[in-house]
Amino acid sequence: MGNKEIIAKGYTLNKIFMVIIFTAIPYFMFYKLGNELLHWENNSNGIITFIFFAVCLIGFLSWIKLLDNQPTLIINKKGIWARKSILPFSQLKHYEWNTIKFVELSTYKSKNIKSTLLVIHKNDGLTKTIELDNVEYPIEEIITLVREHSNLLNYRDRLGS
Repeated sequence: MGNKEIIAKGYTLNKIFMVIIFTAIPYFMFYKLGNELLHWENNSNGIITFIFFAVCLIGFLSWIKLLDNQPTLIINKKGIWARKSILPFSQLKHYEWNTIKFVELSTYKSKNIKSTLLVIHKNDGLTKTIELDNVEYPIEEIITLVREHSNLLNYRDRLGS
C-alpha cells in the first residue's frame, strides 16, 4: 500500500450543473431586461447591469472549468498536491510529507449542507483546506492514505474513540 497513489478530479456532473445555471441566468436576464440592461441610467445606478456582467463572468468561468480535465488532488508517498485556487486550470501546489505537521479531518456545516474538509497544517503555521466532497474519489481511501503518511486528527481521534 506504500506505492498507492490517489488522483482525484472534480465531479463532472457538478461542472455541468454550474454551466447550465450560469448560462441560463444571463440568458433570461437578457431576454427579460434586454432594453434596460445596457442603459445604466434606467436601472438604479447600473446594479442590474453589474449583476448581469458578474453572472456572465461566472458562466464563462464555469464553461472553462468544464473543459479543465486536470486533477484537483493528488496524494502519494511524496506528498499532497492540491489546487492553488478554485479557478479553472489552476496549478497544483505540492506539500511534502516532511513539511506537514499534521492533517486534520473536519466537518463544516452551513445550513443543511455538511461538508468534509481535509485541513493540512504545515510546520510553518500555514494551512490549506481541501473540500473532500468535491472530489470524485472515495473519502475513506483518501483518509487511509493520509493516515499512512502523516498524523491525522479527526473528530473520532479527539473524542478518544
